[in-house]
Amino acid sequence: MTDGPATINMQARRGAVIFEVMLSVALFVGAAAFALGASKSVFTALDRARRQHEAVDLVRSKLTELEARMINLADLRGQEVQSVGSIESFGSDQLDPQAHTTRWVLDVKTQRTQFTGLTLVELSITEVRADDRTAGAAPTTVTIRQLMPLRDAEVDAYEQDDLLEGLPEVEP
Repeated sequence: MTDGPATINMQARRGAVIFEVMLSVALFVGAAAFALGASKSVFTALDRARRQHEAVDLVRSKLTELEARMINLADLRGQEVQSVGSIESFGSDQLDPQAHTTRWVLDVKTQRTQFTGLTLVELSITEVRADDRTAGAAPTTVTIRQLMPLRDAEVDAYEQDDLLEGLPEVEP
């Protein structure tokens, strides 16, 4: 057989088809790698946002408990927290198996203010990790400052409400 123009043309066509297939596979693999990388960064950002949201919830909960006098300042110093509120919800680890893999440590600072009867409370919470899921990321820290009454105010400073007039007196 001779290598005529038809045979050379057929080999060139086969080479072009193989080149096109290899190029399309390379483009598909590149696009898939880009999509996987983008989805990983999205999941990382979602996890970071979830941890920040959890930290803010914990700090707000502890400040509310402090304001309601369910706890005092000594209870907050160096306390480790794993759930929102003082009462742990029933079955929370059954719903979310990773619920207790992150612990939080509270730090509280107080400062006098110019406002009578109000103290500036600064409550910080820092994440202490129990696993290596987020080993590369910096630990989440949230600080909230709030003015609140920490001492009993003068009882005489309160005015009687007009709605209470005419009601029977309650004996202590």
